[in-house]
Amino acid sequence: MDLVELKEGNAHRHPWELARAKSVLSILSQMDTRGTVADVGAGDIYFAGLLADQIGHDVLAVDIGYDTVGREGKVVKYNHISDLPHEGVDLVLLMDVIEHIEDVDAFLNELMPKIKPGGNILITVPAYQSLFSAHDVFLLHYRRYNKKLLHATLAKQPVVVDRMFYFFTSLFFARTAALALEKLKGPPKADGAGNWKHAEDKALTKLITGVLNTDFKVNSLLSKAGITLPGLTLCSVCHKKP
Repeated sequence: MDLVELKEGNAHRHPWELARAKSVLSILSQMDTRGTVADVGAGDIYFAGLLADQIGHDVLAVDIGYDTVGREGKVVKYNHISDLPHEGVDLVLLMDVIEHIEDVDAFLNELMPKIKPGGNILITVPAYQSLFSAHDVFLLHYRRYNKKLLHATLAKQPVVVDRMFYFFTSLFFARTAALALEKLKGPPKADGAGNWKHAEDKALTKLITGVLNTDFKVNSLLSKAGITLPGLTLCSVCHKKP
């Protein structure tokens, strides 16, 4: 959960967050995660903890919002990218991070020297600037991405894009409808995933999470066949040039 959303004081995980976590973990299960892994912009370390359990060793979590740093179980918290070892990271996660950063080029220029040559990078970002809304303003987003913009951003870095695809098509249409309603009635009170009122074991949470998990699987399979559907989230799997 983003630290902005965490301030809302709600411990329940939104189905979007639960589904995104499972989706990204499924991608990582097919990658080599034996080396040093860094979750940059890790928020409340929920995902970093899940990943540490899956891979069986420490995950480095970086976020400027931490009041305290150090070890929490298998997660080691840092405040700054500069704390990471030079060319010491084998896998970097940027999960819904770079949309929060005004100067993305400067951020990536600082991050790249921390990644080993050949190291992997997994990025997720909110998709389509046309869907920018009060929700994005609440979350302090500067922009949303499409494939063209993300490719252009990564082309400035020493990386190779191995795969890029959208997912959460169902949420794309839901957001499109919500924006149309917003134009008629005005923007609603903005909130984030931290405002979800239903526990993870409740039927509504399970139902929505299940739909989103299926959505991800379908989009992932279609992307491998060269078929692109729109989605609320854009994912890119890359590696740093040797």
